[in-house]
Amino acid sequence: MIYGHVRDKFARLTIPLPGLDGSAAIEFILDTGFEGHLSLPGTVVDTLDATYLGDRPVAFADGAVRTRPFYQIMLEWQDELRPVEIIALDGKPLLGVELMEGSFLQAEMRDGGEVSLEPL
Repeated sequence: MIYGHVRDKFARLTIPLPGLDGSAAIEFILDTGFEGHLSLPGTVVDTLDATYLGDRPVAFADGAVRTRPFYQIMLEWQDELRPVEIIALDGKPLLGVELMEGSFLQAEMRDGGEVSLEPL
């Protein structure tokens, strides 16, 4: 089980990612409208032990389609080492439904509220 908190109206979890100089703890907003695994700013991706997969088109909420770089890391997730894709996007780090699939998400939606994500 992973625990987090609610801040500024967003459920958040901090996840350790494999960095070039050891583990990097990144706080992610849980985004049920994001269908991917993870999104991170390119400057953060540059600090990770990530493999470049190429540029791909991404459909955004406003209907626009833009090409963005994709990367892959190996992530210890729910007691299993698995490949996880990262989209390099400006903005806050997001954790999407592709990574949350097969999990039970619970959040007390108030500032400081508890968040938990556990395997089903």
